[in-house]
Amino acid sequence: MILLAAGAAFAQPVRDLAAERQQATQLMSQGQSASALPLLEDLASANPDDAAVEGWLGYCLWIKSRNSATPEEAEALRKRARVAGLRARQLGSKWPLLNDLFTALDSPSAQPFTLNAEANDKMKDGEQAFAKGD
Repeated sequence: MILLAAGAAFAQPVRDLAAERQQATQLMSQGQSASALPLLEDLASANPDDAAVEGWLGYCLWIKSRNSATPEEAEALRKRARVAGLRARQLGSKWPLLNDLFTALDSPSAQPFTLNAEANDKMKDGEQAFAKGD
């Protein structure tokens, strides 16, 4: 009896991966990549054979790399985005934005939107708002 009670105290709650995936799908459809990222990282870890999750993860990592504070952080995020995108492709993903992701990842990461500094700052602000779903 005591062993049974002790085991129950350490029992982990059962994850509802389908509900988590549905939440990630909803966040992605709403353009909330910043909110979706932690959930997608967990889902990809729990089920590494989900092509859609891997593709979305790659996209969210790329978006975060565009808004990253340091060039080193951005480069690390872009590398992770490429790995996730390649994994999605390997798993058979036909997501149209996957090709766009690779095109974006192949372009220079520090490339400004424009040579006009003020306009470039506004574009970065807009990209950050888009990542948050604003």
